[in-house]
Amino acid sequence: MTDSDLFSRGRGCSRRWCVCLVLAVLFVSLGAAAGIYFAYQFLGLELPHERVFRGMFRVRSGDRWTSQLSDHTNPSYITTAQQYATRLDTIYGNSVFKNVFIRSEVLGLDRGANDSLVVHFNLHINYRRLHLDAADLYLVIMSEIRRPDASALTGVSIDEDSVEIQERTPSLEILPPHLDDNFPNLKAAPIAGHEVTPSRNHLTTSTPPPTTTLPPRRCQALDVTLCANLHHNVTTYPNLLGHPDARTVERDIISVREVIDSECHPLAQEFLCELLQPDCRRAQSMNPSGVFEDHIISPCRDFCEEVMSTCGRRLPPHLRLAIDCASFPVLDGGHECTAKPGNT
Repeated sequence: MTDSDLFSRGRGCSRRWCVCLVLAVLFVSLGAAAGIYFAYQFLGLELPHERVFRGMFRVRSGDRWTSQLSDHTNPSYITTAQQYATRLDTIYGNSVFKNVFIRSEVLGLDRGANDSLVVHFNLHINYRRLHLDAADLYLVIMSEIRRPDASALTGVSIDEDSVEIQERTPSLEILPPHLDDNFPNLKAAPIAGHEVTPSRNHLTTSTPPPTTTLPPRRCQALDVTLCANLHHNVTTYPNLLGHPDARTVERDIISVREVIDSECHPLAQEFLCELLQPDCRRAQSMNPSGVFEDHIISPCRDFCEEVMSTCGRRLPPHLRLAIDCASFPVLDGGHECTAKPGNT
């Protein structure tokens, strides 16, 4: 085809050339749209106009806590979580903010006082259409709770005093939740007479901390329901996230479940459970100090790096900072480690 075929004086492009040009633009547009779609679906990219608000409430009557609700794979948990997500969708989908409400999701179900049911949830809002804050969303659900004919809450009664809603914003938490109870004033103000300086994993002061001797590490049975399906049946504390016992692990379970439910990686649960309930090996000989101390087995480095590359940003800061993949052994590097399922 010559230049005279492509363009003719006074007529612009020929019919064949115009058709080719339109098809080329169409294919490029489809390719770009497909690229954006797959990036959003498989790389976990979040739309910049979406704001997430996290909330909770306690069910006073109508539903009760049962042990089955501690396992997010249990049909009872799945059904109950879906029911409360539907209730929230109805409340906000029929409210004055229905045009900006995107969806709700139940993050976890916990046991409250007297075996009451506590529901943790997220609300996803489109902030480009309307700027609102947690107080606006709080008023919507409180209005529904106080309505005597609220169809969205038929059969259940919500404790008004238990309702909490706050926007989820990135923040660096210096102390893990299990240390907050022991040091309630460290985040609020400096300790009198000492300079408090934030560091990567702890708080340092101008005076050295007292020296303590930790007891020898010991293997024990698994005690976190979320991780009951691990390939091993014994674990040890402190675990690889710094939790000293199962009680402190429970304070982070909601955050861990949220990461797992996001489906950021198909092996997210296996990896996080290897940190919460790491494998343990019984000591066969005394250590240099003359005591028998059991050994903790960490995930292999490649397993850690693969999962953290897609799920790391979804973890709370205090958990993300506790995970150092570079410190984990390399598979077949001479040190024992828990390999990615499927690796030999």
